[in-house]
Amino acid sequence: MGARGRHARDGHRGRPGRRRSQAMSERIAGRYVLLRRLGAGGMGEVFLARDLTTGTECALKRLKPGSALPASELTRREFEAVTRLRHPAVVAVHELGFSSDGVPYYTMEYVPGVPSDRALARGDWAALFFVAAQVAHGLEALHAAGVIHGDLKPSNLLVLPGAEPGDRPLGVRLLDFGLAAVLGRDERSHRGTPGYAAPETVRGERPSHASDLYGLGATLFALAASRPAFEADDLSSLLRRQQSGPPPAQPLEEAGTPAALTQLVLRMMAPDPAHRPRDAREVRLELERMHPAARRPLAERLRSVVVVGREKELARLEHWARAGENRARVMVVSGDAGAGKSALLGELASRAALDGRRVARLACGAFSARGGAALALLRRWAAEAGADVAALATLDPATRAAIAGADGALAETELSALADAAADWTRPADADAGAAAPLVLLDDSEGLDPFSRAFIRRLVMHPKAATLRWVMARRGTEGGGAHDDEAV
Repeated sequence: MGARGRHARDGHRGRPGRRRSQAMSERIAGRYVLLRRLGAGGMGEVFLARDLTTGTECALKRLKPGSALPASELTRREFEAVTRLRHPAVVAVHELGFSSDGVPYYTMEYVPGVPSDRALARGDWAALFFVAAQVAHGLEALHAAGVIHGDLKPSNLLVLPGAEPGDRPLGVRLLDFGLAAVLGRDERSHRGTPGYAAPETVRGERPSHASDLYGLGATLFALAASRPAFEADDLSSLLRRQQSGPPPAQPLEEAGTPAALTQLVLRMMAPDPAHRPRDAREVRLELERMHPAARRPLAERLRSVVVVGREKELARLEHWARAGENRARVMVVSGDAGAGKSALLGELASRAALDGRRVARLACGAFSARGGAALALLRRWAAEAGADVAALATLDPATRAAIAGADGALAETELSALADAAADWTRPADADAGAAAPLVLLDDSEGLDPFSRAFIRRLVMHPKAATLRWVMARRGTEGGGAHDDEAV
């Protein structure tokens, strides 16, 4: 059945869809009219809605009554950090609000796609490689922004089908990324979906970049083999099998999965996070080496993005970021709210990632605890470097534990030692050969707490971090645009 048939079934076109839309006219917050129910999950229900203020359609997710969502300023700032994410493989999230009965909801772009386990034909390896590479690229963007997806599975990958049966998919969207933790739920209680959640998160550990890679591996296993990686008669047996080791390769081999992809999937599903690929970028690069369908289309779309009114600033930032050690280490982007600073940083992050540069991006306003932004950077860099944090004798045990992922704070007396460690972790191993050092993008940098600001100042001036580049976006109109700034 062609595209028209699909649309008629899901209610976009055809009389059945119109009758259902007319029958459903509930209004949320006086602004959104619910047209029809799209689906339901563990957190709540999703509806197609019309925004009466713009006349456009969107997807509205209404959480279950009684959802633990504190209407605090912190929660809203954290959610706003998620809404700044813009990437072709990540669904755009728009607004958080409450209906008249106090039930929380959020809105996002409506994507008329198909869940990946229904969209991909068995044995269509070109389509699978295309989807896998796009999802890996989307995870790169999420992780660079400090967001963990936390629940990767086939139903959370929405595939935009081609115009005709057999055509390569037009794209992919990652759904429900990181929102369980942001929307007031204890991060440690979010276990994900059995069979797809990493063993360490099932045991109660904090979700991480590595646990997202496990979820992607489990998703690719299911899509390639047309069955889950682990099957059992009951949940307890399923979790025990998952904890005991990686899944067997036989289902993948019987499905004709390319050997290189089989090995990558099994590595991603290693029970020990240290045995998985280092990050989503490594996964994407391996996929691109395996199959031509994994290469270029997403990159071409990323490079075609137009940052309206900021083209000169973007060109200047790209040129500056590629410069050697003699250039200023910090660039500040200033402007009024809504001037496009976040979009500028997002495009710079995408282009830098395509050039092979490691990027860390933070929304500084999302951190309320002392040293929160500094701790987020240290955790990321330690993980990327594969550092043995426990062996750092220069740091006290509580600080080492905090960087390793435990609850806690950084000791204020250890700024110099923390800067030394960060400089070692971020310095490229082949720096003498001209390898690019990481790029650090700080959105809402005026929201940095004093401790994080002092840590960054130490690191900016550190002799071993001379190639590290910092871009700080902040409100303010002194001169506007992008300019060098020696004083952090």
